[in-house]
Amino acid sequence: MLSIREARDEEPMKTISVPSRRWYENRERALTFPDQWEVDYLTSPGFDKPGLTPVEIREKIENPLDGATLEEMARGKKQAVIVFDDMTRPTPVKAVAPYLLDSLHRAGMNKEQIRFVWALGAHGAYDMINARKKLGDEIVEDYAVYNHDPFQNTVRVGRTPTGVELWFNREFMACDLKIGIGCISAHVHVGFGGGAKIVFPGVAGIESINQFHNQLYRDSSRTGLGNFDDNIMRAECDAAGDMVGLNFKVDSLINHRGEIANLYAGPFRVTHAAGGEEGKEHYGIPYATGYDIAVCNAYGKANESAIALRFAPVTLKPGAVSTAVLICDAPEG
Repeated sequence: MLSIREARDEEPMKTISVPSRRWYENRERALTFPDQWEVDYLTSPGFDKPGLTPVEIREKIENPLDGATLEEMARGKKQAVIVFDDMTRPTPVKAVAPYLLDSLHRAGMNKEQIRFVWALGAHGAYDMINARKKLGDEIVEDYAVYNHDPFQNTVRVGRTPTGVELWFNREFMACDLKIGIGCISAHVHVGFGGGAKIVFPGVAGIESINQFHNQLYRDSSRTGLGNFDDNIMRAECDAAGDMVGLNFKVDSLINHRGEIANLYAGPFRVTHAAGGEEGKEHYGIPYATGYDIAVCNAYGKANESAIALRFAPVTLKPGAVSTAVLICDAPEG
């Protein structure tokens, strides 16, 4: 996000580059401002971290933070499902999924025993173009890939300790090995996304999704952006993850190019806790205010751009006429 104090002269210009079009060219967008403006680039330190190499990604997946390896878990299993996040998240799933598949195949599972399911929650379904962007051509050609539909083909699993009814995708529940791929990112409800949120609400029925989001009003002091350690909505996700049997999770921290800057593999509670702890610094932005203009860049969340706009009131000059500019570069609309 860019924040700008009082404008004076208009020439010459200064240029600042920001990331743009995550799921398209994934390029830098040049923003120009009068040279006399005081322009601060308020960004997160983790965004400048380099992406992990394929060797580093494989190493982290095959050496989980805790518990058995995925290969060990997969031995003797009949059906595996890999649930992955949708286009509202920047996760490069195709950088992770091949190593999970290697582990499953080494354990004796064949392609017909493995399927991928979009963790859509109640978001819209995706087509083959988006599936190729997320998963890569080879996986899309060789494995079954399903959109989750929250309105039908769900089965009841039970209730969380607070009474939330749990209905889940029937195909997902039919598998005896359940794997998730997602990212740790700041989230307006659960503090940080990741962990069991990939399944709840990711592959939950619409009744459960509604009840989950209604938890926001049960105790708003224990929800919200960055509020992670004692978050009641995160607790709902964890309870659901236990009940459906989410066996193995891969959570990533993402840099400003949509690359994996760090990765955690293993039990979902462990990966979420580790990623959330590092995420406080990785995504942290020093507090600053008193600006005349705030330019907020949605980048990888262009289709959830209101999240980016939430930061403008914090930085703008209180009690003065000020302007928020939102960059929402979403070619699909």
